[in-house]
Amino acid sequence: MLRSAIRVVCFCTLVPAAPEVIQNSTYRIEVLKDGAVEIQAGSSGRRQFAPVFTILTADRDPQLAYTLSKEEAYVVPSWKSRESGRTMDYFETDARRETVRADTATVTKGIVRWHFPEFAAGKLSAELTLPSSGDPRIQFRFTPKSDAWYSIGFTGVPAVEKTD
Repeated sequence: MLRSAIRVVCFCTLVPAAPEVIQNSTYRIEVLKDGAVEIQAGSSGRRQFAPVFTILTADRDPQLAYTLSKEEAYVVPSWKSRESGRTMDYFETDARRETVRADTATVTKGIVRWHFPEFAAGKLSAELTLPSSGDPRIQFRFTPKSDAWYSIGFTGVPAVEKTD
């Protein structure tokens, strides 16, 4: 009986999925497997941006104020510092810091949606869009777990040399 069995052999070719790409007349954005994006403006080199945000949480009023920065020549927010006085460097504030990275990314109708695991301070979702003309935009939604003062920032920007 075994001799009469028919063997079926399947030869499959695995073709990697094409990367998701969004572009307008100025920018080309390619979504990478880990959710990061490579952004290229015109003929310049590509830069990789990671889906990473930093959340600062203060239990006491950080006394938000807007101060003229002499280095940047524009008004920037400042908080009460860890030591004394004020700081425009949020990493020197009297606050807890959490860094979160998206665990998945999906692309639907030209919108990159980053999905984050829940973390101590709350829940975060974010999306990257590219208008038909103009610069890429990141929008996010944060739902805190408790009453406090929060500052949320996109910190997945690549480091660059001052000459860049």
